[in-house]
Amino acid sequence: GERIWCEGSVGLIAGKYGAHRSAKGEILTIRTEGWDETQVKVGGGGWLLPIGKGLFRAGANYEWNELDERPTEKGREFVEKIIRRLGGDDFEVVEHLAGIRPILRKSQPLIGRLENGDWMFNGLGSKGSLYAPGVARRLADAIVDGTEIESELSWNEFSKP
Repeated sequence: GERIWCEGSVGLIAGKYGAHRSAKGEILTIRTEGWDETQVKVGGGGWLLPIGKGLFRAGANYEWNELDERPTEKGREFVEKIIRRLGGDDFEVVEHLAGIRPILRKSQPLIGRLENGDWMFNGLGSKGSLYAPGVARRLADAIVDGTEIESELSWNEFSKP
C-alpha cells in the first residue's frame, strides 16, 4: 500500500529530498510570578509565550551546523537574553529543549506524491505547529478525493528541474 513519509529533519538530513536548510533551535520553559499572561510577545530576536500558571515558553536560536537535539549552554544563554528583553530578569528555568526545524524552502511545508507512489509531508520549518493541521487536511484531500495540491504546497512543483 501507499505510505506517507512524515520524517521531518531525519528524512532531510538523510538526503531524501535534496538540499535542505534544517536548523537546530532551543527553547526554554520558565516559571515566574506577576508577568502578563494575556499575550504572546514577539521581538528582541525571539518570542515569549504564556502557557498558564506562571509558566512561559521562550525561544529560539538558530544553529545551522550542529544538527542534533542536545541542548547547549550557548543556546540557553541566547534564549535567556530574549526572556530578559521581553519579560524581565526574575525567572527560573524549568525545562530546556532542543530540536531540529525541517526546512526545505523558506520554512514552508511541502506535500506531494513521490515517484514510487508514496506521499511526502515535510519542510514544516519554524512554524510547523501552525502549518501542520491545514497542510495535513490538504494532503488527506489529495489522497482520498484526488484534490489537486496548490502549487505553493506542491512537492512536485518544487522538485521540478
